[in-house]
Amino acid sequence: MHLPKLTSAVALTALTFTLSAPPAASQTTPKQVSFICRSITPRTDGLRKVPATVAFIPGSRRYQPIIAWESDSFPNTVWTPQKRCEEISQRFQDFYNQDRLRYMTVGQIKGLGVICAAQSPETCNSRNQLFTVKPGSDPQTVLEQLIELASGRTTEGVSQTTNSRMWETVNNQKYLNFGVYLESAPVEDVTE
Repeated sequence: MHLPKLTSAVALTALTFTLSAPPAASQTTPKQVSFICRSITPRTDGLRKVPATVAFIPGSRRYQPIIAWESDSFPNTVWTPQKRCEEISQRFQDFYNQDRLRYMTVGQIKGLGVICAAQSPETCNSRNQLFTVKPGSDPQTVLEQLIELASGRTTEGVSQTTNSRMWETVNNQKYLNFGVYLESAPVEDVTE
């Protein structure tokens, strides 16, 4: 009988499987995510469609909302909700493809509140800016509300029930762990 050879083969197979297992979701974002602009029906009224940046994860065959572009915060400019959706969806994709979208954080650029992508705890700058928030808005509150609204936990204000693994704080700066967010965000119906 070839028991030693069989035992070695089983042990080698188990070791190979263990070494090739993916890291914890809290450390990375899912592979092969596509960020696209699609129309969704907001939970607030359920009647009209608005452009939204959504993440499509092919393995799960689902769309997860990131941002619904309902506000026309920049009137008299080319930045309509549809234009913002298309541009910001592409920025999400570019940062994701470059492995620079592990976290999201907030800051100020040229006196305006911004939400930025980050590989690790870092500050916002023009090279990692995802989008500008509505003038006069607190970007940290906006980021928290986006997560709460996209997660379906609240339609008013900010709930304190957010998944604690989703947020990390370094030097009094909060960072949203984007991989954990994608893992916990709900599925959404979208149209082409």
